[in-house]
Amino acid sequence: MDDNEMWQAVQTCDPAYDGEFFYAVQTTRIFCRPSCKSKCPRRNNVEYFKSSAEAEAAGYRPCKRCRPDLPQYDPDRDLAEASKVVFDNYFSDRQELNQQLKELGVTRKQMSLVFKRYYDMKPARILNPGKNRCR
Repeated sequence: MDDNEMWQAVQTCDPAYDGEFFYAVQTTRIFCRPSCKSKCPRRNNVEYFKSSAEAEAAGYRPCKRCRPDLPQYDPDRDLAEASKVVFDNYFSDRQELNQQLKELGVTRKQMSLVFKRYYDMKPARILNPGKNRCR
């Protein structure tokens, strides 16, 4: 893998490259996974590493957003699973459903996007399973 391919992965936040390499930003002294959604750095400030240990040995600290120091880090999965449990338990009681979703501490839009990403459907589809999408 060359610098151009790694830079493209950083720019597009491509999760397919997670674990293949890590990138560090010289100005902030922070290193990230390629899929990190942090602000895109300037290319001339980026350095690449094969492992998180290598980046730490070079004096960089792990990003608090993508947590490259942990083997697996996916907070959205927890949210998707929690929202699925809420939908499963309260789908027939709209008022209680809304209250439970509110207690998850995220906006409906954020929860909807996360749910779609993990289950390939919008939560509204669960609430209205008989609704035909085609007209």
